[in-house]
Amino acid sequence: RAQNFRRSWLDLAELLVSGLLRREPARTAAELAERCGFADYRHFARLFRRRFACSPSQWRDHTARSDHPSAD
Repeated sequence: RAQNFRRSWLDLAELLVSGLLRREPARTAAELAERCGFADYRHFARLFRRRFACSPSQWRDHTARSDHPSAD
């Protein structure tokens, strides 16, 4: 039961940071991870990469490009 709660909390925190990365581009991924309760950014970055198959900065870059389509 405790393991399920921990996993659910980590999932939620990762999703919160992913949303904050998109909405708060002036803040670093490390700052946003800390705001969501991660004391160790490297640990967070590993968890994020496992969940989203890219680093937090790659995710931010990708979502920024998808928000602003080119004028082709």
